[in-house]
Amino acid sequence: MFRRKDGAISILLVRAKRDPTIWIFPKGHIEPGETEADAALRETREEAGVSGRLVGPVGAPNEFHNGRALVRVQYFLIHAVTETAETDGREKRWFAFDEAISAVPYDDMRRLLAEAQRRIIAAAAAR
Repeated sequence: MFRRKDGAISILLVRAKRDPTIWIFPKGHIEPGETEADAALRETREEAGVSGRLVGPVGAPNEFHNGRALVRVQYFLIHAVTETAETDGREKRWFAFDEAISAVPYDDMRRLLAEAQRRIIAAAAAR
């Protein structure tokens, strides 16, 4: 999830439920009848109170063990359109790209941020 405000691009991160010291991308389970993209939009709205316009997938699907099972996650680039203060109880924060790269704890997340930044900049230059 990203937004443009006063000419600057910001990235949305939320605190992880299991370890609130960690900043992560909003994500969650796919509900019956949903596509991965639908779930990404819904989870971002539920977890962070932000609705947006889907730009597309970013990066390859990521697989990791969450302590209980192997999980597969496809992240999506979403352009923020509206925001409310409502969340699912987690803290949310908008970060500049450099701050977001420093805030996330995993290399795969940093690679996704770098790819997202390239795509956002390329799209802006094409306008």
